[in-house]
Amino acid sequence: MLPPTRRHLFCRISLNSPELCKTFTDLLDTSAKASTRVAYYVRHLSLFQVNTMPSVEGVLMRLPPLPNITSLSMTDYSTLETHSLTEHTRYRLYEVLGNIERLSLHGISFIDTNDLGALLSGFPRLHSLDLQALYIHAPDRHQTAVHSKPVPALEITELYMSFCPPAAIQYLLHVVCGPKLRTLSCEGQLTPQSEWDSLQNALLKSGSCLEVLKIFIDPVSGVPTPLLDCLSNDRLREIQFFIRRADQTRISPLMTRLRPHDLKSLHLRFNAAWGPDNVTLLLDDREMTDHILANLVQNMKNLVLILDIEVWEGTFHWTRTITWNGAWERVNRALDMWFPQLRQEAPSGRLLLSCVLGLQSRAL
Repeated sequence: MLPPTRRHLFCRISLNSPELCKTFTDLLDTSAKASTRVAYYVRHLSLFQVNTMPSVEGVLMRLPPLPNITSLSMTDYSTLETHSLTEHTRYRLYEVLGNIERLSLHGISFIDTNDLGALLSGFPRLHSLDLQALYIHAPDRHQTAVHSKPVPALEITELYMSFCPPAAIQYLLHVVCGPKLRTLSCEGQLTPQSEWDSLQNALLKSGSCLEVLKIFIDPVSGVPTPLLDCLSNDRLREIQFFIRRADQTRISPLMTRLRPHDLKSLHLRFNAAWGPDNVTLLLDDREMTDHILANLVQNMKNLVLILDIEVWEGTFHWTRTITWNGAWERVNRALDMWFPQLRQEAPSGRLLLSCVLGLQSRAL
């Protein structure tokens, strides 16, 4: 066996080149013959699919079972127009990595949402999902997520979705989210009403268990922000509502039915247009938002409110912090005009103005 001081060297393994794949699989072969049990010390495995790499299936065929692994990350950077995971690949994943608790998929392709569910169902210990830019080849194969096959025996507590297709979002919110969900993060363009309905359904099912809610909205012109009911989620302690650039945006529907008892952090991102003489907040319901925020700060004594202002000039996005581009003081002064009731009600240190990229915060 390896001495304890060397075991950490094999805790995290990242296979992103043919050379690394060969080196690692050769090492495992040698370790098995020498009884040093390297395979037992791997906790986190990252697999990358690129055109110069062996297929994921090819790598898995050479890997022995990793009995103590808890986390798997798979990223597909290839330009091959094929399904990332065949049925045979899935079975090999279960054999080698069946004990994982956390799964991250980036750019992985699936035939349909049931194909995605089939993959998830093979990991009975899975409780955390991080899914980015998935591709569903046949999104209309099943008309609604409600009619998709359920994923048995999964108790997901953390779900992170970023720029997934509507079919995947609806499926995950309807089928995967359950009463034990503690963290829900959804980033993308929640345009169809059906996606908002799926989100609302997930919030209702999670109820008092939900503690962290993050919604990143990319508004579409002419599509109003639906009402979001969070009254059943009375134990929320952290909320983030980020709105990307839009000429007309309403955020109050997201906060009208928000009454958590233990809320510690409310983080809102707004957009502002930079002009020669002023900074204009791109928010249609500014007065209503001001009233809601002032009441929240007044009634929730432990709440810290973070306002993240993104400054735009025409079509140019300021990628530096507000202090660097000289606009900090102007934005700070503009808050008195944008949110007068909030500025009056918020105690010192409980209202933070965050920079464009969130690189620094400053108490007001």
